[in-house]
Amino acid sequence: MLAGFLAMSGVALASFLAASALLGTERILVPGSFEASSLWNAVTIVLGFAAAIAGGLACGWVTRRAAATYTLVGVAALFGVAFAAMNPNLAWQDRGAGFVPTSFEAQFAARIPAWLLFSYPALDTIGILLGAALARRTRDRSTPPAPSPIDSAPRCPEADDHRPEANSPSVEAE
Repeated sequence: MLAGFLAMSGVALASFLAASALLGTERILVPGSFEASSLWNAVTIVLGFAAAIAGGLACGWVTRRAAATYTLVGVAALFGVAFAAMNPNLAWQDRGAGFVPTSFEAQFAARIPAWLLFSYPALDTIGILLGAALARRTRDRSTPPAPSPIDSAPRCPEADDHRPEANSPSVEAE
């Protein structure tokens, strides 16, 4: 679960920083306001979903337990609902009319619609479950089947000498 959370957070941080640097303040905010542009809203949906898939992939690759994936879903949903409920955009309204944020500040200053803030936990849930399913699918194809307990049981060297195949001519020739 921790690997998934770190992967999700890392991908989100790196991708949002890159997107804010590439888009700049004029494309993140609607000109003359702190309203998030439609482009920025679409970018946040895509990048958030990609980060959730990355988190699900990491969680699925590290552990075979579905409980870890569901725990990651719960943590992401809890953080998402808490983030939406706190409405972090209100603090930027007190900066005054002449305040112009940098592109880094603009990603935090943009007033994202409430419906979009509350949809992030659902998108994260779908992305995490999809990523974990993809990880299990690729891991199951590439991982050889586990040996049976009989094959991995310790053997007594003296017992091997008394097996009929141990004394056969074909074994001696090898």
